Amino acid sequence: MKRTALLVAVVVLAGCGAGAKPVDDAADLAPPKTPTFVLLKTDLGALPQVLGRLPFGPATLRAIRHGLRLRPALGPELDVAIFKGGTVFFTQPGDEKRFEASLAPNEVHARIRGWTVYTDKPALLELVRHHPGALSAQAAYAAATKSLPGDAVARGYTATGAFAVPAVPRLFLPRLPARPKWLGAAVSASGDTVTIEVRAPRSEAGPGETATSELASRIPAGAVLAVGLDTVRRLPGKPTIAGLDLREVADAVGENAVAYVRPALPFPEVTVVSMPDDPAAALRDVARLVTRIGRPRFAPVPVTVDGVRLQDVALGAIDLYYGSHEGRVVVSDATGAVAAVRSGGEKLTVPGLPERADRLLYVDVEHGLPALKAFAKLANQRVPPRLEANLRPLKTIVVYRTRDARTQTFVAVLETR
Repeated sequence: MKRTALLVAVVVLAGCGAGAKPVDDAADLAPPKTPTFVLLKTDLGALPQVLGRLPFGPATLRAIRHGLRLRPALGPELDVAIFKGGTVFFTQPGDEKRFEASLAPNEVHARIRGWTVYTDKPALLELVRHHPGALSAQAAYAAATKSLPGDAVARGYTATGAFAVPAVPRLFLPRLPARPKWLGAAVSASGDTVTIEVRAPRSEAGPGETATSELASRIPAGAVLAVGLDTVRRLPGKPTIAGLDLREVADAVGENAVAYVRPALPFPEVTVVSMPDDPAAALRDVARLVTRIGRPRFAPVPVTVDGVRLQDVALGAIDLYYGSHEGRVVVSDATGAVAAVRSGGEKLTVPGLPERADRLLYVDVEHGLPALKAFAKLANQRVPPRLEANLRPLKTIVVYRTRDARTQTFVAVLETR
């Protein structure tokens, strides 16, 4: 009897809106207060191959394939509206009869403006058929999705004030409130690379300026790690490299700064380059920091390297050099750092980094992991096996942020070997 009632509902609903104008976007059909909306291409392209190499890949693929369990009968795209009371699916199958045959006994469906809409909640199907307005017309939805790549395997929107979403890593969204008004996200795959983009409202006013990309363009080739110190200041714990507390360094040199590491023995070359508003004040802060944390036995000794006057501070096994040139402040444990930054020689290429970006993190895992293991061995330490296993499939990691007047976009690019 229940099955008969469901079939009757399908027939009635299928006839509703038959004369309405078809739409290209299923978001035109979703109610304006839809909490979460996801667009998923049924052809996953290179995504399975790339994700299959990553530690979290198999579980992610299982979740995606579960959502596409009707794939043989689906159209090129599956859109999903997620409500607290259930889920509604939108697709455009090439063979409607084949699609109907693939539905579960408890699922109802209807043809609405060129889309086949199905769910196991008849009340939600009725809601989609009869509601004023559309999700696509909402300002938050437009802001969250307008710049997401159209060729992404998956795109999504959530109004987080109305629908709970998992916590976002602090590294990516460090200044967002606990529950931002909306989030947009996309996952793309090409060749050996997977790209994740997250859009969110800006938490600070104005367009903002940053020198991170310009500074990154000065980093010499061979660096295996580069990080914007605006990112370091938001990392949990106490990040250090070669004994340097990067958070304290960031406070001294300012947020418009990058730190990079190049492999060397017995100690890696660690350099910080910044463009502070007041270079003289930044140098004084650096001098105080070096004195406080290094506790050198001797006063700094002025030296000239490549025509630039630096201060040489002996810190036991290493010397630290710092100085300024052409508005840039340089702090390094290598005398050649100033020349490397100033010269027009070969520079580090950060894949995909736009001209105006901040929150930079670049890791050359392919060359950096062996260097890290060698340095750890020299220091009688060992790289944790789990960390090594998670990093080994990767070639490079790039994370950065871009901003406009009202939104910010965080991009993570993982290149596998």
